[in-house]
Amino acid sequence: MIARSCRAWDRTTKAADIDPARYAAIFCTGGHGVMGDFPSNAALQQVAREIYESGGVVSSVCHSACGLLNITLSDGTLLVDGRTVTGFSTAEERVAMVKKRVPFLLEDELRKRGAHYVRNTTP
Repeated sequence: MIARSCRAWDRTTKAADIDPARYAAIFCTGGHGVMGDFPSNAALQQVAREIYESGGVVSSVCHSACGLLNITLSDGTLLVDGRTVTGFSTAEERVAMVKKRVPFLLEDELRKRGAHYVRNTTP
């Protein structure tokens, strides 16, 4: 079963090979690992920008909001600037005791780019 799963990863379509015109939405999955890949992935940013500018949905969960950080729209503005977004918070990084192991704090970076960051305050 494991070997079969690994072969599936080999067939994963790369962002550079995706035709954004064929999609109405993009959903980025989370985890700490994406913090090293998503912010600098120009192909992912291009796909997300094209989907968004065509009226589609750009969404993320957890740490994958880092993939939104550097998406620049055709008018030169950042996708997150002035928008309400959420993702893994600085407080959650502290609780998980991984704050020193992540390359940056997602909440802080979203705010630096003009996002209105919100987090769940429900106990």
